[in-house]
Amino acid sequence: MTSTTEDQVLAPTRDANLTPHKCRRALKITLNVLDRWDLSEEQRLGSLGLNNEAELSDYMSGEVVFPDALNFRVSIIIGLHADLKRLFLQKHHQRQWIVNQHKSLSNQSPVDVLCSEDLVGIRRLRTTLGQF
Repeated sequence: MTSTTEDQVLAPTRDANLTPHKCRRALKITLNVLDRWDLSEEQRLGSLGLNNEAELSDYMSGEVVFPDALNFRVSIIIGLHADLKRLFLQKHHQRQWIVNQHKSLSNQSPVDVLCSEDLVGIRRLRTTLGQF
């Protein structure tokens, strides 16, 4: 079995023909999702792979082109949100899944994975959630 590289993970994002307007709109939706999950500012930025609020502001203003990695993270977060809504009717159960540790994630929480793992690890979140 061959291991997946970050380049392979990002390939669908590169082929998505995303306009700057679509990227900003998706980022705004993602920020709303992160707010619903009641994440700290540090967790919000970490989930997006950003270092500070100024960097986020640059992307929101359209002054900076979105890198593939940011588009990928936005896509994963929106997908996780959709999956959680299908699995859990109550919002607090959705949030619990995001912030609680799981054996299938090496006793990390999904937020920890979003903030600290590489893109291959982040993609694994969708697979893990699909096992429920």
